[in-house]
Amino acid sequence: MANQLSITNLKTVRGGDSILVQGKVPPNAERFAIDLGRDSKNYLIHFNPRFAEKVIVYNSLTDGNWSTETRDFHFPFKQGEVTKVLFTLERDEVKVTYPDGYVFDYKSKSNLDYVDYVQMVGIETQSIDIK
Repeated sequence: MANQLSITNLKTVRGGDSILVQGKVPPNAERFAIDLGRDSKNYLIHFNPRFAEKVIVYNSLTDGNWSTETRDFHFPFKQGEVTKVLFTLERDEVKVTYPDGYVFDYKSKSNLDYVDYVQMVGIETQSIDIK
């Protein structure tokens, strides 16, 4: 996954806020990932669509240690296309809205209550909108 963008020191994204990520999936992509958290060792959510398996893997990272994966088999992503994913932070979960409008509620295993770090790997990032 060659494409990578990390943004740090947000400090304004809390419960009720949303982050909309738009990017182009490379034509030969095997997977891509969007991570939201405090830093590179603490993710509230790790969002990882995998094309060969047609699955989206979710996870949390605390002090560099992964929790148990959650998998969603609703898979609207296509290689070579522009896509949008909306992450809405709520009290005890992150609502993830896929490009086709489907919403997945991810119950994070992390105790983070804000996002200070966003990382995109394996996707050509076009925009990030924080609401």
